[in-house]
Amino acid sequence: ASEATVAIARGRATLDRVTITAPAATASAAGTVGLTGERPLDATVSVAGALGFLTSMVPGRMAGRVEADFTVTGTAAAPSLNGRLSLDDAVWVWPAQRLALRDWSGVVTLSSGTVAVESLTGHLNGGEAEVSGSLTFGGGARDLGLRMTVRDAFAEVLEGFRSQADADLTLQAAGEGARLTGTLTVTSGAYREPITAMARRFSAPQPAQARGGASPLDAVELDVRLTASTPIVIENSAGRIDLV
Repeated sequence: ASEATVAIARGRATLDRVTITAPAATASAAGTVGLTGERPLDATVSVAGALGFLTSMVPGRMAGRVEADFTVTGTAAAPSLNGRLSLDDAVWVWPAQRLALRDWSGVVTLSSGTVAVESLTGHLNGGEAEVSGSLTFGGGARDLGLRMTVRDAFAEVLEGFRSQADADLTLQAAGEGARLTGTLTVTSGAYREPITAMARRFSAPQPAQARGGASPLDAVELDVRLTASTPIVIENSAGRIDLV
């Protein structure tokens, strides 16, 4: 359902009351939007309710609650977004990627191109996780970073290889993109698929799949150290190997 009061005059649209209501969630906007020239912006946007309404827009399933209040200023070509977003028991489960984020709560603020996270905590694939810090894009300081710590998260990056890992990662602005640094530690891992399944998987290299279009991740440089605190076990009817 939606409700709107919009007036257009002198090359400007005035949003007196624009409200969109989805199941268990409401979004509203008010302010002015220029229709000519540089198209100046001066508006406020608010969202409150259940995250489930995003399930139709993103892969996987979402749940929990979100509250957000933002102001949008500047121009259509160079908008400036400032505001605050809070999550309460947020859930995002994406079975195709073996990804499960549960019970995430915390506050994220945006101001002058800076994203600041005030101790966002939750569970990642069964392990405890926390994100904190701030990151500035465009002009401004470069010594800021978003930090993520994960403990005892389960992962199956390669089908059949069941592992548990800790992570200490930092995302920093770098040039026109970002740089991800830190350490990923496998605390336990085992691959016990039958020898026939292993032979099929590794008998011939798989051709690379062509991608369509650019991804925002293309601008992220990687400098992450991968280590294992215990031997990784490969075991089947042919024998057993402990990788250190």
